[in-house]
Amino acid sequence: MYPFFDNLKDKTEQMIDLYGDSYFFGRNLEGFQRKIQDIRKSIENKPAKWRVEIGREKREYLFNLVEKEKFKLLLKNLLRVIEIAKEEDKGLLFIGD
Repeated sequence: MYPFFDNLKDKTEQMIDLYGDSYFFGRNLEGFQRKIQDIRKSIENKPAKWRVEIGREKREYLFNLVEKEKFKLLLKNLLRVIEIAKEEDKGLLFIGD
């Protein structure tokens, strides 16, 4: 899902990826919230299911299937967690491997 987050660092100085940690708080959390809202809007015209590249193994591309309704639910839940963090003056921590 990296393409959805490719410019997140420009807005929040943080990046969600497989390898690094990121922490969203205050203005960065608000920027993260706006980005998630933008993603929700951007998938409205997507089909019910679509494939996304998740990496490469040797010379072959690897793909996963994204189900629009499940992704929308994930984003809705994430927005709710962001709201709770803002209400409680806390942040969100994402930990890479």
